[in-house]
Order: sequence, then structure tokens, then C-alpha cells
Amino acid sequence: MFWLKMKFRNLILLLLSLLLLASCRHRGGVPNPAPGVYYWKTTFELTPPQRQWLRHQHIQKLYLRLFDIVPSQQGPIPNATITFADTIPASLTVIPTIFIDFTLFRSPVDVRVMAANTLQRISKMARTHGFHYTEVQFDCDWTPSTQQQYFDFLQAAHQIDTSLILSSTIRLHQLSLPAPPCTYGVLMLYNTGNFRQPHLQRNPILDAEDVKPYLQHLSTYRLPLCAAYPNFDWKILFHHNQFRGILYNENLSDPHSYLPINATTYRVIAPHDVPVAKGSPYIHLAPGDVVRHWQSDPTQIRQVQKMLSTHSRTIHQQTVIYHLSAIDSL
Repeated sequence: MFWLKMKFRNLILLLLSLLLLASCRHRGGVPNPAPGVYYWKTTFELTPPQRQWLRHQHIQKLYLRLFDIVPSQQGPIPNATITFADTIPASLTVIPTIFIDFTLFRSPVDVRVMAANTLQRISKMARTHGFHYTEVQFDCDWTPSTQQQYFDFLQAAHQIDTSLILSSTIRLHQLSLPAPPCTYGVLMLYNTGNFRQPHLQRNPILDAEDVKPYLQHLSTYRLPLCAAYPNFDWKILFHHNQFRGILYNENLSDPHSYLPINATTYRVIAPHDVPVAKGSPYIHLAPGDVVRHWQSDPTQIRQVQKMLSTHSRTIHQQTVIYHLSAIDSL
């Protein structure tokens, strides 16, 4: 596994260089551009390596997912709210980040009530857990059919609190759609492929060939953008070429359980049970099952970074890393 460790080390060095590049760019577009990182777990607790990395790399912005908003019979409700087992370093500017399940916009929604409830909940959590904020980010995979209600929601949130900076994640496919009514967007340069396909040749986390078709829209996009790059891996389980789940914290180097087939593929050789997510029920792995291990690839990140820079002079004025958890592997 030596080459995997070297690949990860190269990835970290590349991500750090992108953060440094962002800090050296001229300012404009994104308010107060600075190196940032996402925190996406449901429990906030920083490990010593994470605290050290944040400090040594001068990370200034923490995009902290507080909760999701999902549909229910009663209308939009919060879900998967973060709990705090640790304090947030005082050196970090906290940007509360809210994931919105876009399917809730398939039906009529009172967006003003939804916006008011959302901002009230964020404010209450900030008071309870002792952090200040001047910006809120929303993460929503809106589509042409759900776009209008999402945009109305953003406008309602702005009308309720005009002092707040509002930002939105932007997926690659959304570059061809109208820009949302907010201050700036974070272009998500990850999850570019379909990991549910068992025989993928391209890396579904990020591959330059998957990004390339969307770049024609970048120079004319009517919203300031910064870039978010991946720092994570996926271990995808297949049974008879059917997707079963993403394995959590599984040791694929165990010679008693797995046989490596190539750089990204492992065959199960001994039956055993593993969790598909932290705290989830276990899933049974049978001999003959296949695990595809995809990692954030520094070569692909570097290539995409160069491609984007040729289409946008300002997109790397700020770089955000998704996400902080993988720093523990250093």
C-alpha cells in the first residue's frame, strides 16, 4: 500500500498549494476570500491532526453543515442536525451550511415560512454553541423544474435578513442554468461521475473528462464563483454487478478478506459483515463481491485546476476543500 500513501501525500501537498494560490489571488467577487474547508459530519469533534492542519495551513473559513431540510407530510423539516462534542477554534470564521433536498420543491412550498424557520434555527444554534456568523450557505441540487422555488427561497431569506451574505453551492450541470440570486457560488468539483456503475473507467470523484463539457458556460456565468476540490475516498460494494452501498472505514489491505485485482478493484474472498456508514446496520459481504476503491486523485485535481483557470481569471481567488475528515489519514 506504499503507493497509496504516496498518492495521498501528493494529494495533500496539492490541496495545500491550491489554498496558498487562493490566498495570493486578487480580491473581488467572493467577499473576504480566504482558504476554507467543509465539515460535513453529524457530530462536531476535531481530532489533533485536524486541529494541527487547520492551524498550520492558515484555514480561515469553516463551512459547517448544521442540518438538512427534507420533505415530509407536514412540509419541509430539519433533519440530521449536527451535535457538538467540541468547541470551534476561535480563529475560524464559521459559515453555517444547510443542505436542502431539492425534491421538496417539486410541490408548492411556502418559501417565506421555510426561510424564516431556517434562519431562526441557525440563529438559535449559533447562540447555543457560541459562534458568530455573517454568511449562510445553501446546498441544493436544483433542477429546471425546482429552480424557481429554490430561487424564491433564497430571495425570501435575503428579505428577512438583508445583512446576511448568502452563498450557494453550484454543481457543474447547473452552470448551464440561470444563476441563483445570491452573493457568490462555490463550484463543486467532485462527485462528477456515477459511482453506482460497477465497471467505471473514470474516477467518479473527479475526472477532467467529466468536467470538460461544462466549461463552455464558465466564462459567461452571471455569478462570482470559487472552487471546491475533493479530499475523500469511496469504497463501493457491488454484488453481482449491483450496487449495495458505500463501506465505512473498511481495511481493504486485509489479505484474509480481500484480493486486489487492480489499482481500484478488490474481490471479497472471505464472508464478513461491515457497516455501510457510521452507526448503521451491518451489511454482509460474500465471496465474489467486488469493492471499487476510488480516491481523490491529485493528477485529476491539478488538470481540472488548470482547465478552470483558462476559463475564469477569478475562480481560484478562494479555494474550499471538501472535506476535513480525511486529514486524519495524514
